[in-house]
Amino acid sequence: MDALSHYETGCNFLEKGDYDQAIFYFNKAIELDERYAKAYMSRGIAYHRMGEYDVAIYDYKVALKIDQNDAEVYCNRGMTYLNLGEMDQAISDFNKAIEINPGYAQAYIYRGNAYRVKEQNEDQVISDYNKAVEIDPNNVEGYKARAFFYWLRDQLEEAIADYTKLIEIDPKNRDYYLRRADIYEGKRQFDEAIADYNKLLKMFPNDYELYKGRGAIFDKKGQLDEVIADYTKALEINPTDGFLYEKRGKIFYEKGQFDEAIADYTKALEIYPDDASIYAKLASICQAYGQLDEAISYYNKLIDKEGNAGLYLSRGEIFYEKGQLDQAIADYTKALETIYHSDGFLYLNSYGYYLRGVAYYKKQDYDKSWDDINKAQELGYSIPQEFIDQLRTASKREK
Repeated sequence: MDALSHYETGCNFLEKGDYDQAIFYFNKAIELDERYAKAYMSRGIAYHRMGEYDVAIYDYKVALKIDQNDAEVYCNRGMTYLNLGEMDQAISDFNKAIEINPGYAQAYIYRGNAYRVKEQNEDQVISDYNKAVEIDPNNVEGYKARAFFYWLRDQLEEAIADYTKLIEIDPKNRDYYLRRADIYEGKRQFDEAIADYNKLLKMFPNDYELYKGRGAIFDKKGQLDEVIADYTKALEINPTDGFLYEKRGKIFYEKGQFDEAIADYTKALEIYPDDASIYAKLASICQAYGQLDEAISYYNKLIDKEGNAGLYLSRGEIFYEKGQLDQAIADYTKALETIYHSDGFLYLNSYGYYLRGVAYYKKQDYDKSWDDINKAQELGYSIPQEFIDQLRTASKREK
């Protein structure tokens, strides 16, 4: 094989991403022709893609000694300097590439990227991206770079226009629709965002992430039935997403469909058996639904896992609701023993004393009730006047 054949074989491996084999054949080409500039440049690209930037720069320098007017070599070396964070050297190389070839669209894009990273000349960034798409009106990389920069600058209409152009160029690209939908969602243009998801779902009807995304937007619109429909479809495709069961359970709860909410949180708990927050949600829903024994069961498991003061207070309130005053008082007492006695926990302290005081009142133990109510007031808790009046009447004392 001659040098050209080795070079072309190396380029094929380079395109496939087999960089070791590409370098092997570029080496062969260079052995046969020590002044083969393109082989040095292509070997530099391979080293660049492998992250061996210093070796890549060496190859580009050799290539430029052989041919000082190759804009492509300057552009590639500039990209390597860009990856090394050496912006001034990168810009210098892109300038040289543009000087040699004023119609080199990629050089303008890369120079714009370098100026963007430097955060010093935003007008130059846009100017370079504009020039790139002026030279090549279908330059995908140019529109992507400019759209991203517009988004960074909060120029959202301009970013939308660029993603719209990208969709015209590549109408089946999932990412462009998603990025445009994300901007529409951020602008609270929910119908436009949903329209983009609708188009994507026609192309990718089994993409569970798309149903999740559209469902989240329906949630922001308050269209709860549509949210449930999308989350249900997503879960049919991927039934292992415990987080999505939680989200659908939350929607069911908001709609007052407690059985469905409990079923979804229970399913989430099967997937994430150590997630304390799911136990807490189940306990809260069961309590709201009047399933007090089930709520206590979940609080028992939570307390076994964490045992913090808030959990004892919550379980105590359920015992109180059931009329099990001794158990309620025991939980309030445990909470008060558990709470840190510092300014940051004064409210929890004072609330705990208030709850226990009310429970003692129900037991007609008025002296202990007054002790706790007075302590709650000392800590800053505002006792309802109606309860104070009832306690005064029942205890025949003022405080």
